[in-house]
Amino acid sequence: MLKYGIEVEGGYARNIGFYQEKEKLQRTGRNVDISEGSDYSASLGHEFSASYYEEEVEFRSRCPIVDIEQHIQDWEDLMENIEFVSNPKNCGLHIHTSPNNTGWEDKKYQTFVYNLFFLLVPFAKFFKHRQQQNYCLGNGSFYKLVRFFTEEFLAENTKEGMIDRYKDLSNIDDDTKRFSPRSMIRLTTGKDTVEVRLFPSKIEFIKPLIKIIDFAYEQEEFLNASDLIMKNIVEILNLVGAGESIDDFKDYYNDWIK
Repeated sequence: MLKYGIEVEGGYARNIGFYQEKEKLQRTGRNVDISEGSDYSASLGHEFSASYYEEEVEFRSRCPIVDIEQHIQDWEDLMENIEFVSNPKNCGLHIHTSPNNTGWEDKKYQTFVYNLFFLLVPFAKFFKHRQQQNYCLGNGSFYKLVRFFTEEFLAENTKEGMIDRYKDLSNIDDDTKRFSPRSMIRLTTGKDTVEVRLFPSKIEFIKPLIKIIDFAYEQEEFLNASDLIMKNIVEILNLVGAGESIDDFKDYYNDWIK
């Protein structure tokens, strides 16, 4: 079993109080572990009215969450009540995850990160048109990352060694390139979590991303990387049991990519 921490960047209606709406939900008996902070990179740009929306906000889980289904429901209800909006050019959805009540076993960490990366590859292709920012695949750095996970990452036997290799890859990565190791998964020693950073901050994307993470964690062996790379997002969503989210991705495509 995993525990999770969710971060969502964006904005909300200035005339609605975040904590007042949160308290309304809590008065119904729910423990809404979501807080509000600042993130000055999370601009809404010209897509939304600056006079109507408070922007540059990051909402985050207040503590590691195990009851993820209820937590997702809290996100959906609270964000709807405050009229949450986001601009995928500048706003992201980040999910931290780690084992519940235990530390990472080296082999489990390796299979999880490896499988998670390749399950996410079709989404990197799907999101590559996000204003040609960090998700463009045509510069070679993405393929360097594929080689890293199939070669250097698998050559290590300890979690610390895998993270050190990842840090070396991140440090030499050219920031001017449109795809970096941190564009999909971020591995750090500080919080001992695996952070997924690929998805834009649509609340509807929290549930399918959690299902992808869970599916990757449940696998005892390495998945077939070549097979996953060739799949599209519909096939991946169906594989992990998130087929009900396909229409949300179609809507995103029609709104932001088409």
